[in-house]
Amino acid sequence: MHGNLWTAGLQARRRPLRPPRRPAGLGHLRRRALPSHRKKHRAGCRKLAAEGDVVFEVVDGPDPRTPWLVDWMLTQKRVWSTRSGKAGAWVFDDHYREFLTRLATDPHPVQPVVLFVLHWTGHRSQ
Repeated sequence: MHGNLWTAGLQARRRPLRPPRRPAGLGHLRRRALPSHRKKHRAGCRKLAAEGDVVFEVVDGPDPRTPWLVDWMLTQKRVWSTRSGKAGAWVFDDHYREFLTRLATDPHPVQPVVLFVLHWTGHRSQ
């Protein structure tokens, strides 16, 4: 018979494997939608750049902003959970907030905690 099961399967298939064909008519959508999307994206980037800088920071525990950032994060989660109807008790629990704050500001942590912060400065750097 055939050498092994793998080569037997390859020999039985005579046509090469090809990706599935796209339905007809999507080409014109792709040609039209992508350039306009790019234009809108670039315009949004220019508008945002004119208003101020977007900055990414890594904030670790000793930073004095850490408690405020933990509170802000939980406030945003509360707003989202109320709006979406997916409320969890932990989001509204003050003990959980205190736990996260103590964990993030511990001067001698077992495992360091860092916050990744993306924020808008509101002014342009020159």
